[in-house]
Amino acid sequence: MKKLFIITIFAFILGAAFQASFAQETSGSKVANYSFGKKGQSNYEHFSFWTDDGKRTKITYIYGKDAKEFELEYLAAKTIQGRKGFEVKFPNNLVLFVIPTGNNIRVINPLGTYNKIFKWEYEGSIDGRGTTCDVCAENETEAMVLIKKVFFDKY
Repeated sequence: MKKLFIITIFAFILGAAFQASFAQETSGSKVANYSFGKKGQSNYEHFSFWTDDGKRTKITYIYGKDAKEFELEYLAAKTIQGRKGFEVKFPNNLVLFVIPTGNNIRVINPLGTYNKIFKWEYEGSIDGRGTTCDVCAENETEAMVLIKKVFFDKY
């Protein structure tokens, strides 16, 4: 009887730990980071697409050597050049289109004069050095899944 009680308690604790771990992976804040150019250089550009519990929360844009940052407004999902994407608006009313391309994103303006491919950017420790990013997408595939699930508005 005592063994059955111990096994039942152990199963309960193990089940609770699994449930907490699963909930942590499927909920909470997540961010997909994409960049163009090299961090610390004048040509550097960076987009961060933030979510919380599977909902859009914010989009940030960082650029340049001094890493100036802006929060962007999500406008809507739409078809752009025959491909599914979504629009973002800068504080100065500039609108750009974000189009997933494989595991990268293509960012263009309506006139086509701005057209860049941004690649997933790893943010975390390297060889045990530096800080970890618990909310960051762990790889380019996870980042793209996050963008497609949350920023396409059931499109």
